[in-house]
Amino acid sequence: GGRGYCRNVTIKNVFMDGTNHPVYLQSDLTYTASQAGLHENTGTFIWTDIHLENFTGTAAGDRIIELDCSSAAPCYNWTFSDINIKPNSTANSNINYVCNNFVLDGSGGLDMCHPDNSTLQAAEAF
Repeated sequence: GGRGYCRNVTIKNVFMDGTNHPVYLQSDLTYTASQAGLHENTGTFIWTDIHLENFTGTAAGDRIIELDCSSAAPCYNWTFSDINIKPNSTANSNINYVCNNFVLDGSGGLDMCHPDNSTLQAAEAF
């Protein structure tokens, strides 16, 4: 992963309809098949002071929010308000909100987010 930061960003008033990954971040991503997984959790790019407000609509799958930050640089100081995206299925509601290496202090509005259990994920809608 690379170095740098994204901070002081507010995204608001977003509508989506049948979106594959409504709110999604993967900080250690490579598109080169031979490199897949080699650099996982090595990125030092910092995502902080990010604010998501008034997101509405529907998801194509089970997941509404998936934030996969690097353990080398966990995401922190995010807030979520008025996130009203409905999942396509509620069969696995405990995976609707997934946050890996993400610091939640209980005041950011997304207390239900937890680490991944991908065995429960429905078929990808890609």
